[in-house]
Amino acid sequence: MPLHDTSYQHWEGVHLGLWRRRFVIASNSLLRCLQTKPMGHLVIICWVLALAMAAVLFLIGQLLVSDSIVVQWAGNLNPSSRTSPTC
Repeated sequence: MPLHDTSYQHWEGVHLGLWRRRFVIASNSLLRCLQTKPMGHLVIICWVLALAMAAVLFLIGQLLVSDSIVVQWAGNLNPSSRTSPTC
């Protein structure tokens, strides 16, 4: 008989695998980090900046397409500054 009873019992259930255990550890760690105010604010700031960057890059990408609405809108911004083509 052991000196200290640890009440160890062998697991008889279904083993879920390594990636399931890693997911549980990572999700619990992330939830605990997001419960602090500074980390939550940092995540919100990063998401807002990422969405703004995606919007700007989308608009720049649309400027490369000649028949896009962004090019038409940019062409109508200041019609008086257009110069007539000389041949």
